[in-house]
Formats: sequence, structure tokens, C-alpha cells
Amino acid sequence: MHDIILDTKQCFNNHMGVWAVEPNVFNAIYSSVQNGTIRIKSRTEMDAENQSSRDFQVYNGIAVVRILGTMMKAQSKFEFNSTSTIKLRQKIRSAVSDSKVKAILLYADSGGGHAAGTMELAEDILRARKQKRVFSYVEDVAASACYWAISQSEAIYSNRMANIGSIGTFVVLHDLSKKAEKEGIKVHVLSTGDYKGAGVAGTELKDDYIEYVQEIVNSTNEVFLEYVRESRGFTSESLVKIANGRLFMAAEAQKLGLIDDIMSFEEVLTKISMEVNAKRTDTAKKRLKLSSI
Repeated sequence: MHDIILDTKQCFNNHMGVWAVEPNVFNAIYSSVQNGTIRIKSRTEMDAENQSSRDFQVYNGIAVVRILGTMMKAQSKFEFNSTSTIKLRQKIRSAVSDSKVKAILLYADSGGGHAAGTMELAEDILRARKQKRVFSYVEDVAASACYWAISQSEAIYSNRMANIGSIGTFVVLHDLSKKAEKEGIKVHVLSTGDYKGAGVAGTELKDDYIEYVQEIVNSTNEVFLEYVRESRGFTSESLVKIANGRLFMAAEAQKLGLIDDIMSFEEVLTKISMEVNAKRTDTAKKRLKLSSI
């Protein structure tokens, strides 16, 4: 059991870096890893998960691509609800190339996740919009990295009780030097530079290293804000007022410009279906008229 917990913690450490996630989501995952109540999935389970998550559903010409749970760049080995941004990008590209698909609806229910891979997902959504209409629907929550991604769609809808926002990024650092000292452990890091090996467990976190990490967090956040600002039409001043990590319930999120309307998923699906299929009908009529001249 002890070895399993160590393997789980090592797997989690591989995902450390800049996070764009609602803090309560991060805390829940981190606590589960630390106390050993979360396990790593077997290869068989991961293969089965891969097989079941390759496709998207199509309703009357609308491809519904789901963004569920914690967003990670690659498929996570942790046994918790998560979505790979790489797989999401593949699904979006597949929907774009599918002649039966007339529009894409991103169905989101996610507290965000790892910043790595989110910008690339946002870019693929923007590219998709050049060929097909892309919309988003929030079922309960679209926070941080999730909002970063769906903000690139043409319009965002949500249910009434949804929580939207939590715009921001963070890194968690642990200074375990006092604990190591108390246990009689002296950690020596032999490196080629002041920042190479800094932050290793058991070493003291120096102020200059903390400032260095803060710069990385700030730089990542600037990219996040740039995408939201340009896609949603915010000014720098108006965005900075709400980009403080707060979540907003749907009505407030709509007033602030984070979403466009509050509707049920069925209403959104019907609305988009009528729009894209009406356009198809109009195009067919025009072609028929031209062919008869």
C-alpha cells in the first residue's frame, strides 16, 4: 500500500507546474493524493477509457464535444473525473472535418485544470471557427482553464445555477526545509545554476526563487487574459476587475459579459439547430434558383 501511495504522489508531481483551476478542485485532488485515497488506474482501465472517449455525439448536425472534470494535457492516470486537452483537440478537429457536422457545441462542466495544453486547445477552437460555427454551454461550472478554452467560442450559454469565471493562475510551493532539519535530513543540491534544482523538497525556498516562480505565474496569466479579452471584447480595465479568481453565478456572469445567455441545454441545442439548418435550407434554395436560370 505504501508503494502505491508513493507511485500516486510521483504521478501527481509530474503534473505540478502552473494551474488554471478553481482552488477547491485543486485542494480536493491534492488532499486525496496526500492521504492515499486516490489510486492510479491500470493500463486496461486507461485503454478502455481511451476507446470510449474517442467519439462525439451529433444531434441534427451539431457535434457535442464534452469538457468534463479536471483538465490535463495528457490522459491522467488518477482515478478521478478528468479530460485530456489533447483528446479534446482531436475531437474538435474530427468534428470540423466531418461533413455531417454543421456546428460544434462545447458542453462544459469543469473546474479547470493544468495550464499546459490549454492555450493550444483555445487555438484549435479559434481555428475551428474559421470553418464551422462553435458555441459553448456550461452545465454547472466553467472555471479557469475551462473558461479560457470556451471563451474562444462564438457564444456561451449556461444553466441558471452555473458558476463561471475563476480567471487566474497559481503554483503551489512547499518549503519542507524545517521538516527535513527536524528529521535530521540535510539535502544537498549539486547544480549548474542558482535556479537549477531550486525548490527541491527539503531545501529552503529562497525569496529570489519565489519571485522567479511568480514571474512564470504572471506570464501565464497574461496569456490567459489576452485570449479572454480579445474573444469576449473586454477592455484591459474591465477584465482586471473580474479576473481575480472569483466565481460568478450565471446571472452576474451574464451582466459582466462572461456569458451571453441563460438557457437550458435543450433550448440551446434547439436554437443552434434552427440557425444552422435554416442556413442550409436558404443555401439550397439559392442553388436551386440559380440552376433554374
